[in-house]
Amino acid sequence: MDDENVAFPLFEHARKRGLRSIAIHKAVVLGPQPLNDFRLGDIEGAALAFRSLNFEIVHGGWAFLEDTVMLAQCFRNIYINLEGGSAFLNIAPRRFATLIGALLQVGAENQILWGTGAMALHPRPLIEKFWQFEMPEDLMEGYGYPALTREIKRKIFAGNFARLHGLSLEDLVAAIPEADRSKRQNKQLAGPWSKAEVRG
Repeated sequence: MDDENVAFPLFEHARKRGLRSIAIHKAVVLGPQPLNDFRLGDIEGAALAFRSLNFEIVHGGWAFLEDTVMLAQCFRNIYINLEGGSAFLNIAPRRFATLIGALLQVGAENQILWGTGAMALHPRPLIEKFWQFEMPEDLMEGYGYPALTREIKRKIFAGNFARLHGLSLEDLVAAIPEADRSKRQNKQLAGPWSKAEVRG
């Protein structure tokens, strides 16, 4: 990401083409391979050199949490995608609280993006768990983590992503057909995987 001969020309080309955001997968290692490519040290140089671009760390905070938090604190053009880390809501909720709490503590609530890795699992159970999730009192008292309010959750679910990509949530909602909107408002949601096509 910080290679001036390899990466920087790509970023410059993206900027000229009107792209606003570069997403990079970090932190999650699949199989035995050098860890250095999954660390975050190369993002700093890119974020500093290309202030008009935004850099999204996919799987941010899943590993290397302290480095992730420092980058989010120092660079407002760095965003943290919770894909991977959101799974901690199911398997290790206090670990999720530490991940989200450390980011909120440095004022990064506008830089956190919801993600689940929905190709591997259905997102609805995690969405519902996050909506119900509250920061544990002992972590707020012991670490100074702020409360995870509904306003912050709305930003993480959609508001931050919309702002990052220049989208209007109001326009997107207005584009949903009225019948679909009524079903959603009445909580008539399809069950997980109910629309999946089964091929035999």
